[in-house]
Amino acid sequence: MTKFYIIFLFIIICLTSCGSNYKPRLVNGELDLSNKSLKKFPNIGNINKEEITIINLDNNSLKEFPEEILSFKNLKTINLSFNEIKKIPQSISDLKRLKNLNIRGNYISSLPKSLKLMENLRLVLLIDTDLSEKEIELMKCSLPAKCELFYSKSIRDYPPYTCNY
Repeated sequence: MTKFYIIFLFIIICLTSCGSNYKPRLVNGELDLSNKSLKKFPNIGNINKEEITIINLDNNSLKEFPEEILSFKNLKTINLSFNEIKKIPQSISDLKRLKNLNIRGNYISSLPKSLKLMENLRLVLLIDTDLSEKEIELMKCSLPAKCELFYSKSIRDYPPYTCNY
């Protein structure tokens, strides 16, 4: 009976502390949710959304842009790199303080035109995506006047951009 009880206790402890009950933490304004194999945005519990300025969702399994991010009004940086996201919603422009958007290594082929309204946006990272030259040119036309587009490991374009489309 004692052996069974010890094994049972070990299983309970492991289930409650070995990742199945992951609780996000906020450190220096950053909510780090990277490398968690997330398929959707997790419940962040009682963390104050107003304190979050950086969300790191790098290297997960997200197939869609997590709409929950739009409720974090003080965000300055979003890292969605190396997921499976195909589209950034027009509503991203609701994040008025956003400066950096890292969407490298996703399946994005266009950017929402609403990005042009984001006066604080300074950098969009699109490295490790298969984009045609035409797609890149169209993306440049979706960016605000002072925003840089970094779309390959060796090419970084600086504004102002010439929009031919």
